[in-house]
Amino acid sequence: MNKYGFTRSAVSSNGWADFFGQYREFDEKRNGQKLRGINDYSLLTAVLKANDEVRLHTRFIFSLIDPAGKHYQGPLFLVCFLKTIGLDPDWLDLRAVRVYKEYDPLGQGQIDLYLTDGSRHIIIENKLNANDQADQVRRYVEMIGSSSGAAPDDILFLYLTKGRESPTSKALAGYEIKKQNKDTCLVDTFRSGKTAARYLNAHYDPHILAWIDACLDEAGNLSNLRHALVEYRQVVERVTRVYKSKVMNFDNFIEGATPEEAISRYAHAVEISRQLPRLHAKWLSGAMGDGIESLVRPYVETGRLHTLGECEPFRSLQFEPQHATAYFNGERGGKDKGVFWQVNAGPHAGTLALAILYGAKLLHVGLVPIKKMPNTQITMDVDKSSEVLRMLQEAARNSPAVDANVSAFQFKQYGGINKIVPGLVSSAMPINDEMLELKNFQESRIAILVPFLLQVAGLTNVVSE
Repeated sequence: MNKYGFTRSAVSSNGWADFFGQYREFDEKRNGQKLRGINDYSLLTAVLKANDEVRLHTRFIFSLIDPAGKHYQGPLFLVCFLKTIGLDPDWLDLRAVRVYKEYDPLGQGQIDLYLTDGSRHIIIENKLNANDQADQVRRYVEMIGSSSGAAPDDILFLYLTKGRESPTSKALAGYEIKKQNKDTCLVDTFRSGKTAARYLNAHYDPHILAWIDACLDEAGNLSNLRHALVEYRQVVERVTRVYKSKVMNFDNFIEGATPEEAISRYAHAVEISRQLPRLHAKWLSGAMGDGIESLVRPYVETGRLHTLGECEPFRSLQFEPQHATAYFNGERGGKDKGVFWQVNAGPHAGTLALAILYGAKLLHVGLVPIKKMPNTQITMDVDKSSEVLRMLQEAARNSPAVDANVSAFQFKQYGGINKIVPGLVSSAMPINDEMLELKNFQESRIAILVPFLLQVAGLTNVVSE
């Protein structure tokens, strides 16, 4: 018995045949579902990112809680919203309420959603992934207080997030969240010591999901509204990570079996996950070693390329096989490693280096502008990076090789890796997505891009110098 609760005998040679046979059958059923039209398509996430808090979430919520919205249901969905966040709908005069999005009356910052009936006011700060801004809570409360003349008890600040318990102290800027009788309030402990506004905290799960369900109950047979609400519910489920695919997934394969089958399937899945880092490290080492060596050898042997592995600042970045093992095991020292060669002939001799390296997530293939310092040390020539970028982009536009693999020829400067190799202009891809291609090296992007880069560097027509 091991730490996973099953014996090693759960993984056997016969077991592997059963495992892959069962998975093949499962995969056929899943493909059958797709052919029958079962899908996870979302119109909203097809045109906007699921976490787009301004253009998707703020504006969708606004479109429904606005009594003057084109749903023509008056305050119906607003009432559902207020009840869901724990506020009595009668707190506002629903006959007079107005709703604004991205509201900024004094030029002091846009309030995501602002509701008012002329006497009472609700400020909604909608945060999915964005950080709180400095003084944000204080600024918004003071802005509404000064522009409306409302008393603190008539201002409510609602903090809507995926799961945060409160705004940061930076955003509160001297306010503290305190219980006063039955209400939660923002108290100005920094200046007056008095209550500044009422306060509520709400989350997408459960509050927004519950609000959507309440709206669906009220929508009745209004089919277009129901479709919109179901679509939006799916988006919220995705951003809160409670979404369950309509198409069978790996969870179903493991959990949908008999207890005995589940133990065997789980054991085999664990064994695969245990072996994958070793296999990936082997493939990456092969690509960064023999694979790339096969591409550059003719140029090295004729003096057209010269390795920079022993030269600073490249020596500390030079890839070794143990780096691949460390990378896939999540150990320190495994990332930001690569192989580098100075272009030693042609029009760019001594001013360009070929670079193949990987950072935290991306594998990069590109060119680095370099120059020699008076002490003969080589350094990156960051000032020439824009020139290199233009050169690569122009060559890509005119290369017939691009037609077969357009995405491979998208060159730019990536911020993260440029902190490691300043000036690098590269094409990049998620390293985990490239693993099978690295195994079959001649089909990899490295094998596609290196000949192109050497041609751009002017080496393919140069025999030797």
